[in-house]
Amino acid sequence: MADVKDLNKSLATLKKEFPAFNNSKLIDQWSGAMAVAPDESPIISVVKECPGLVVNTATSWGMTESPVSSSIAADLLLGNTPVLNSKAFIALAKATIMYPIKPI
Repeated sequence: MADVKDLNKSLATLKKEFPAFNNSKLIDQWSGAMAVAPDESPIISVVKECPGLVVNTATSWGMTESPVSSSIAADLLLGNTPVLNSKAFIALAKATIMYPIKPI
């Protein structure tokens, strides 16, 4: 796990800030990567080159953003006006310029 060092540091900070946790023992550690754009803006966009394809990715707060981002993506897919102005989100064309995908 690449982030174990950071998790251990967080636990040490917790124990320092809250002495009640000093005798706590770690049972397990887990860390996961988040697919977030560097500016933390979701990428919700139609893909002009592939009619019928809508991208909805990089939502950093899945439990809170997913219902709205899914609704926007569905509206874009169906050709309806989204519930929110989708211009607030990064269009795929702009995202590929801002964050180019490098071949492996």
